[in-house]
Amino acid sequence: MHRAPFGHPHIVLPEVSLGIPTDVLKRIYPHFSKGGCVLGIFLYVRRSNAITWKGSFKIGRRMPTLEGVVTLLSKSDGRDLVMKAGQNTALLISYNEQLEKARRDDIRSVGWTVLDARALLWMGRWLVHVLRIRGLFNAGVNTISDGLSLAQYTCFGVFFILDNLRWLVKHKVLPAPTDMDELRKIARKIQITGYLCALIAELRRSPILAKQTIKSACDLSAGVISVTSSTATYEAPLCGLISSILGVQLMYAAGVVKQ
Repeated sequence: MHRAPFGHPHIVLPEVSLGIPTDVLKRIYPHFSKGGCVLGIFLYVRRSNAITWKGSFKIGRRMPTLEGVVTLLSKSDGRDLVMKAGQNTALLISYNEQLEKARRDDIRSVGWTVLDARALLWMGRWLVHVLRIRGLFNAGVNTISDGLSLAQYTCFGVFFILDNLRWLVKHKVLPAPTDMDELRKIARKIQITGYLCALIAELRRSPILAKQTIKSACDLSAGVISVTSSTATYEAPLCGLISSILGVQLMYAAGVVKQ
């Protein structure tokens, strides 16, 4: 193990992470750590329709209707985003050192419980990516963007298969085939590769940082931080919280959920 890079008191990088040599990872890591979190928050506040200010700070130009909230919660993706926001909010609160340690541990436990519930919600979700891959092959993989989408869907599909397996083994539905910690790490690295492909594809489609691009960057940041840090830090749940808020906004913008 190496010493914490750039004087960061909480992060210790392993010898190799994601197949990238540590000295290379040390150079790119600051982009995914505190600086990335600050940039993500700034871009979110400046570009989001949910937060505006004109001489004063206010939340929302329009509050969502009850019908919109019900529609959001009726969608599996909507429920997942709400649960993701709750999970990361709980984890963020658990880093408040003004709270008693026992209380912080209880709040952190709530966050991990919600994550486990999200994993159950993901059961069989890999089939969605199988359909997307089939659709790509039917249409023809002719461009770089098509190749990136194919890699993204493949990575996410494999991630969900491994995560489904992890959940079934954890709850003793299936016998443990291997070291579950190692399985979780492999699944996480595959997911991060999918996030990287998604981010590159978004940047190719829209050089201007749109909400989807920022969301992909936050997902990638949260994944890289969680894999490269030897101890829990607040940056990953912060990025996850921003990603979940943007995800809900994108569902509204796409007309999946109406105001």
